[in-house]
Amino acid sequence: MNDIANALPGVKIKLFADDTNLFIFDKDSKLVCTKATDCLNKLHRWLVANRLTLNLTKTCYMVISYRKTEDIKLSVNDREIQRVNFCKYLGIYIQGGP
Repeated sequence: MNDIANALPGVKIKLFADDTNLFIFDKDSKLVCTKATDCLNKLHRWLVANRLTLNLTKTCYMVISYRKTEDIKLSVNDREIQRVNFCKYLGIYIQGGP
């Protein structure tokens, strides 16, 4: 898992036990969507190459913004990922934006 950062340059990655969190930043929501889609495709290829799988039933994403964002939809391998309004990160609940 330690070399996953090499597969995803320019993305902040936080690893803790069996959890992997990706943080993607930009002021433009369209660019965030493009970056996230590219990142998820690279992650999927890395997982396949390393004989690992992504549990899509436990995979979700959250948009954190103080502005209303366009409707962002993300998918991996043609399967849509669930968007959530809050998540638990290292025991702390974080709420997304509008």
